[in-house]
Amino acid sequence: MIEYVFNGFYSQKGEHSLSFNFNTNKELDEISYSNNNSRIKVSVVPAYDIYITGIELSPENPIPDQSVIILVNVKNNGVRDMTSEFGLQSPLIEFEDFNLSVIDIPSPSSVNPLKVGGTDQYRIEGKFSSSGSKNLKMTLNVNGDLDESKKLLGSGLVFCIEY
Repeated sequence: MIEYVFNGFYSQKGEHSLSFNFNTNKELDEISYSNNNSRIKVSVVPAYDIYITGIELSPENPIPDQSVIILVNVKNNGVRDMTSEFGLQSPLIEFEDFNLSVIDIPSPSSVNPLKVGGTDQYRIEGKFSSSGSKNLKMTLNVNGDLDESKKLLGSGLVFCIEY
Protein backbone atom coordinates (compact mmCIF):
# COMPACT_ATOMS: atom_id res chain seq x y z
CA MET A 1 0.00 0.00 0.00
CA ILE A 2 1.20 3.48 -0.85
CA GLU A 3 0.26 6.32 1.48
CA TYR A 4 0.31 9.96 0.51
CA VAL A 5 0.30 12.71 3.13
CA PHE A 6 -0.71 16.23 2.15
CA ASN A 7 -0.53 19.22 4.44
CA GLY A 8 -2.42 22.42 3.88
CA PHE A 9 -5.32 24.52 5.04
CA TYR A 10 -8.56 26.04 3.85
CA SER A 11 -8.63 29.82 3.84
CA GLN A 12 -12.43 30.01 4.14
CA LYS A 13 -14.90 28.29 6.41
CA GLY A 14 -17.83 26.30 5.06
CA GLU A 15 -18.38 23.10 3.10
CA HIS A 16 -15.60 22.11 0.71
CA SER A 17 -14.88 19.14 -1.49
CA LEU A 18 -11.52 17.38 -1.48
CA SER A 19 -10.78 14.99 -4.33
CA PHE A 20 -7.87 12.84 -5.43
CA ASN A 21 -7.43 11.32 -8.90
CA PHE A 22 -4.65 8.91 -9.89
CA ASN A 23 -3.48 7.61 -13.24
CA THR A 24 -5.84 9.98 -15.04
CA ASN A 25 -3.81 9.73 -18.27
CA LYS A 26 -4.02 5.93 -18.09
CA GLU A 27 -0.25 5.66 -18.39
CA LEU A 28 -0.34 2.61 -16.16
CA ASP A 29 -2.27 -0.31 -17.65
CA GLU A 30 -4.91 -1.40 -15.11
CA ILE A 31 -7.79 -3.85 -14.95
CA SER A 32 -10.12 -1.03 -13.90
CA TYR A 33 -9.70 2.74 -13.82
CA SER A 34 -12.95 3.28 -11.89
CA ASN A 35 -11.27 3.06 -8.48
CA ASN A 36 -8.63 5.71 -9.14
CA ASN A 37 -10.46 8.62 -7.61
CA SER A 38 -11.90 9.55 -4.28
CA ARG A 39 -13.84 12.53 -3.05
CA ILE A 40 -14.85 13.63 0.45
CA LYS A 41 -16.71 16.61 1.82
CA VAL A 42 -14.88 18.68 4.39
CA SER A 43 -16.65 21.00 6.81
CA VAL A 44 -14.29 23.82 7.80
CA VAL A 45 -15.27 25.58 11.02
CA PRO A 46 -13.64 28.56 12.74
CA ALA A 47 -10.87 27.54 15.09
CA TYR A 48 -12.07 29.73 17.94
CA ASP A 49 -15.01 29.61 20.30
CA ILE A 50 -14.92 31.61 23.53
CA TYR A 51 -17.73 31.79 26.00
CA ILE A 52 -18.53 33.04 29.47
CA THR A 53 -18.89 30.25 32.01
CA GLY A 54 -19.87 32.28 35.08
CA ILE A 55 -19.79 35.46 37.10
CA GLU A 56 -18.68 35.66 40.74
CA LEU A 57 -19.07 38.60 43.15
CA SER A 58 -16.95 39.43 46.15
CA PRO A 59 -18.46 40.20 48.55
CA GLU A 60 -21.36 38.03 47.43
CA ASN A 61 -23.99 40.40 48.85
CA PRO A 62 -22.54 43.91 48.53
CA ILE A 63 -24.15 47.04 49.92
CA PRO A 64 -24.40 50.36 48.03
CA ASP A 65 -21.08 52.19 47.60
CA GLN A 66 -19.09 49.17 48.81
CA SER A 67 -16.12 48.14 46.66
CA VAL A 68 -16.98 45.00 44.71
CA ILE A 69 -14.82 42.68 42.66
CA ILE A 70 -16.63 40.83 39.88
CA LEU A 71 -14.83 37.92 38.25
CA VAL A 72 -16.14 36.88 34.84
CA ASN A 73 -14.85 33.45 33.81
CA VAL A 74 -14.25 32.72 30.12
CA LYS A 75 -13.32 29.46 28.41
CA ASN A 76 -11.68 28.66 25.07
CA ASN A 77 -13.96 25.97 23.67
CA GLY A 78 -12.38 26.12 20.21
CA VAL A 79 -9.92 23.82 18.50
CA ARG A 80 -6.95 26.21 18.52
CA ASP A 81 -5.10 28.05 21.28
CA MET A 82 -5.91 31.76 21.44
CA THR A 83 -2.72 33.80 21.02
CA SER A 84 -4.20 37.29 20.83
CA GLU A 85 -6.77 39.49 22.56
CA PHE A 86 -9.10 39.57 19.52
CA GLY A 87 -12.66 39.12 20.70
CA LEU A 88 -11.70 39.72 24.33
CA GLN A 89 -10.47 43.31 24.43
CA SER A 90 -13.75 45.22 24.10
CA PRO A 91 -16.51 43.53 26.10
CA LEU A 92 -19.91 45.17 26.45
CA ILE A 93 -20.56 45.38 30.19
CA GLU A 94 -24.11 46.12 31.25
CA PHE A 95 -24.19 45.80 35.03
CA GLU A 96 -27.29 47.49 36.41
CA ASP A 97 -26.51 50.43 38.80
CA PHE A 98 -22.80 49.58 38.72
CA ASN A 99 -20.07 52.23 38.60
CA LEU A 100 -17.04 50.57 37.00
CA SER A 101 -13.64 51.79 38.17
CA VAL A 102 -11.12 49.19 36.92
CA ILE A 103 -11.20 46.27 34.48
CA ASP A 104 -8.41 43.75 33.91
CA ILE A 105 -8.90 42.00 30.57
CA PRO A 106 -7.43 38.59 29.70
CA SER A 107 -4.52 39.06 27.31
CA PRO A 108 -3.46 35.81 25.68
CA SER A 109 -0.29 35.92 23.58
CA SER A 110 1.98 33.52 21.75
CA VAL A 111 4.05 33.30 24.94
CA ASN A 112 1.01 32.86 27.20
CA PRO A 113 -1.86 31.43 25.07
CA LEU A 114 -5.37 30.66 26.25
CA LYS A 115 -5.15 26.93 25.59
CA VAL A 116 -7.95 24.85 24.12
CA GLY A 117 -10.22 24.03 27.07
CA GLY A 118 -8.40 26.63 29.16
CA THR A 119 -10.02 29.35 31.21
CA ASP A 120 -9.21 32.94 32.13
CA GLN A 121 -10.95 35.78 33.96
CA TYR A 122 -11.99 39.38 33.59
CA ARG A 123 -11.51 41.18 36.91
CA ILE A 124 -13.92 44.08 37.24
CA GLU A 125 -13.89 46.49 40.17
CA GLY A 126 -16.51 49.06 41.06
CA LYS A 127 -19.51 49.84 43.25
CA PHE A 128 -23.25 49.37 43.05
CA SER A 129 -25.12 52.63 43.60
CA SER A 130 -28.28 51.06 45.05
CA SER A 131 -29.47 47.90 46.77
CA GLY A 132 -31.75 45.21 45.39
CA SER A 133 -31.64 42.61 42.63
CA LYS A 134 -29.32 43.51 39.74
CA ASN A 135 -29.01 42.24 36.19
CA LEU A 136 -25.41 41.60 35.21
CA LYS A 137 -24.92 41.17 31.47
CA MET A 138 -21.65 40.91 29.60
CA THR A 139 -21.16 40.36 25.88
CA LEU A 140 -17.85 39.26 24.33
CA ASN A 141 -16.62 39.75 20.78
CA VAL A 142 -19.10 42.57 20.20
CA ASN A 143 -17.14 43.90 17.21
CA GLY A 144 -16.84 40.44 15.62
CA ASP A 145 -13.03 40.58 15.74
CA LEU A 146 -12.86 36.85 16.39
CA ASP A 147 -14.41 34.47 13.85
CA GLU A 148 -16.12 31.93 16.09
CA SER A 149 -17.76 28.59 15.48
CA LYS A 150 -20.70 29.38 17.77
CA LYS A 151 -22.28 32.76 18.42
CA LEU A 152 -25.24 33.49 20.60
CA LEU A 153 -27.79 36.02 19.38
CA GLY A 154 -25.59 36.74 16.35
CA SER A 155 -23.81 39.64 18.03
CA GLY A 156 -21.40 38.19 20.52
CA LEU A 157 -21.35 35.91 23.50
CA VAL A 158 -23.73 36.96 26.24
CA PHE A 159 -23.98 35.97 29.87
CA CYS A 160 -26.73 37.29 32.11
CA ILE A 161 -27.24 36.75 35.82
CA GLU A 162 -29.44 38.39 38.41
CA TYR A 163 -28.12 39.25 41.89
